[in-house]
Amino acid sequence: MSSFYYNISITLLVLWIGGWLYLYFRKDAKKYFKLNTKEAIVKNKFSIISAVLLFSFPFVWINFVSDEGVRNYKKIKSEFVESYSEGRILGFYDYALQAYPNNEYVHIDYIQYYNKWRLVSGLGRLGVEYQEQLRLNPESDWYKELQSIGYSITGLEEFKDGEFLEVNDTTTSLYQYAKGLEEDRLGNYYTAEFHYLEALKDSEMRDFAYPRLEYMWYHNFTYEETKDRAYSWNVFKAMSFGQKKAIYIDDGAWGWYILNALDRDFLSADLLGYIAVILSVLVWGLFIFKMLFIHKDKLYLIFSLFVLGSLLPILVYAFSDLLRFLYLDLGIKWDKYDFWYDFINIGMVEELVKFLPWFGIYLIYRKRFTKPVHFMLMPIVSAIGFAFSENLIYVNSEDYEIIFTRSSICIAIHMSCSAIIGYSLYRGLNQKSRLGKSLYVLGGFLLASLIHGLYDYFIFTHKSMLTILVFLIGLHLFILFVNNALNFSNIRDNKATRKLRDAGLLLTVGLVLVFCCQYMVIGIEFGSHGANNMLKANLLFAGIALVYLVSMFRKIRIRPNVLYQFSVKDVFGQFFTLKDGTSYDVITHDGMQFKLFAPKTNLFVGSQMPVIATVEKHIEIQNDANWVLVQFDKPITVGSCYPHKAVMKCKNTDQELYMDKVEVILLFIPDIDAFEYRTEHHSGDFKYVGRVYSRPVV
Repeated sequence: MSSFYYNISITLLVLWIGGWLYLYFRKDAKKYFKLNTKEAIVKNKFSIISAVLLFSFPFVWINFVSDEGVRNYKKIKSEFVESYSEGRILGFYDYALQAYPNNEYVHIDYIQYYNKWRLVSGLGRLGVEYQEQLRLNPESDWYKELQSIGYSITGLEEFKDGEFLEVNDTTTSLYQYAKGLEEDRLGNYYTAEFHYLEALKDSEMRDFAYPRLEYMWYHNFTYEETKDRAYSWNVFKAMSFGQKKAIYIDDGAWGWYILNALDRDFLSADLLGYIAVILSVLVWGLFIFKMLFIHKDKLYLIFSLFVLGSLLPILVYAFSDLLRFLYLDLGIKWDKYDFWYDFINIGMVEELVKFLPWFGIYLIYRKRFTKPVHFMLMPIVSAIGFAFSENLIYVNSEDYEIIFTRSSICIAIHMSCSAIIGYSLYRGLNQKSRLGKSLYVLGGFLLASLIHGLYDYFIFTHKSMLTILVFLIGLHLFILFVNNALNFSNIRDNKATRKLRDAGLLLTVGLVLVFCCQYMVIGIEFGSHGANNMLKANLLFAGIALVYLVSMFRKIRIRPNVLYQFSVKDVFGQFFTLKDGTSYDVITHDGMQFKLFAPKTNLFVGSQMPVIATVEKHIEIQNDANWVLVQFDKPITVGSCYPHKAVMKCKNTDQELYMDKVEVILLFIPDIDAFEYRTEHHSGDFKYVGRVYSRPVV
């Protein structure tokens, strides 16, 4: 991949994200979703056209402009090796050399494979081609380097003119690799090591140079000398995570041990990986911030918790290593394909690591986090931080087919499991006995670990339907507990329902944008072949998950002091019913008190308010059961109407009486006897008194 194309692609990707942010934060940002009339479409044509162009851009850029780079070649090769016999692979290498004629990594791969099986005819043709190219252009350093590599690997006469490499450009990794091969063949191992280490500076050359280094170390260096190389930065970047970890544990080099973990979590991803993961985390973070009605004054604590949550996953490696030594002592041979390994090493360890940062913040700032929603917020933010560092590992891997499910959908599982622990802690703190508190916390931790462990176990054992089932159960518990936390958090925002819907809309659009962004990232790294494979592999599951996520989150309703129970059937259809079978949408206001007030411009009641109104019962007017009969604490005179009682309901359908400062329709009763006698009521039987507002009396 050319650096020019790469830089242009990154610039366009950043501008693409900036374009969406501009649309989202425009004053009329949400208007272009309301296209129910021709006038609305015309009025918002700029936003509509911009959104269509932005949505189309990744697919156009990747399929018509993208550069089919070397990473794409490697992925195609690995897929081919898995699918076909050795005989077919020979044909693949011939195809690859024609498809990537100017990619030195493909040439080296071709030379090494043919030499491995002593297929000299293909190598001979390649050597003759290099000779011809050098005859036509004798100053070509590129072909000199490749010819030198060919002779060093094969020893064939067709490459012999490249035996002694004399090139001025000593900064190219291809030259360094060629010189390393020559010095290695001549027995100058320390000089060869120097050139191999220089070649390692090119990340694409590591796949060739590092195996040569390892082979040379094993045969020509002592074990202690080889261990010392793990403390060289160039070798550090090329050596496998497990190899380095074993050396650092053996030497007690705990600083390098931590550096190794941080490098894997944060430095394994490139700039494109960071862009994709940050966008995913940003979408989920904004959604949670909106859904839980969090005040801006807690932003700095939330950000601190996110940073802490993203750094502490290094403890996962420490706990896993301790468990590995314990298993060795006990003679236990578990791996990721065993349920108990996934339950303990993944479920319990990761949930503990996610618990530590938010519980620490809670202990320090417990006076600032007192509402039930805070016990949702803190573990969720910690989980998002954990997922951030974890997803940086996945997003830069060559398993790009699962990038969306790992970096976006799996965040939901991390948040769900952490929220279960947070909710159980909140419920436990409300228990009187120490045993009750302990059982709630322990039960929540084990349940979260079980869901997390089962989810990973079914992924590793390729049981996709069971994976989806565990995902839905975990997500349902998450929604249930968030709803209960909202119900007991005394939220009276008169725009609460609208904000919940906006949060659902943000999540819907945001996950679609994350999907498009990751499609573009994969396309830049792996070409259109990789991007379209990612699209096919993720589209069905992403669609199912997105529909379920949005439909379930949209069902959240704030019902003060209502505690919903878990029901398995709710996971698949009916959502939240009370034990007596009544719908959770019905709120009983009987006995509740409200303070009614009106502007002085209201000639009917403006000068007689405020008053305290107590709900006597619910009544139905014209098939609308949202009306309540209220009694005033002092009489209000409206003509000849009954002064002690009236009926009212919220004027806006997305507001409810428990909210603060909502506008209500207040109707006075002209004839109280006729009202009590009637079995059916009509709005014409009452007298409207103009604009009135209500707020609950606590």
